[in-house]
Amino acid sequence: MVILVFSFVASRIFTLERVPQQLTDVLLGTFDSPILILLMVNIFLILLGMIMDDVSVIAIISPLMVPVMAEIGVDAVHFAAIIGTSVVIGANSPPMAPILFMSCRVGGVTISNVIKPAFYFMAFAAFPVMLVTTYWSPLALFLPRAFGFIE
Repeated sequence: MVILVFSFVASRIFTLERVPQQLTDVLLGTFDSPILILLMVNIFLILLGMIMDDVSVIAIISPLMVPVMAEIGVDAVHFAAIIGTSVVIGANSPPMAPILFMSCRVGGVTISNVIKPAFYFMAFAAFPVMLVTTYWSPLALFLPRAFGFIE
């Protein structure tokens, strides 16, 4: 709970200091392609997921990146799906890999027995799902549209 409170405080400070607007200007000034911006966001989220827990990443990064995503035409629900897929890949990747270590603890196996199959899973399942979620928005938004959450 303390980590979550500090994440929300940091997010609020970033918003008050106009970091989202500055980040939007930097990204749009550096990269002219929305595809490249989405790729950089995915890489950034994976790296953050490697060193931070998922709730903190979402609490800090969402307010920072929403203006960038709105500027390039990405729906907020689609961006939430992008965050979810990217951060989970990071949370299962070393050096921290909190989800991987927790699942090893629950399953009673050593990390050395799990790391190779986990990398195969990420390479052949998680990364393709992340890329499809990022670049094919109709698929990512199918269920929210089907249930009437978005138009």
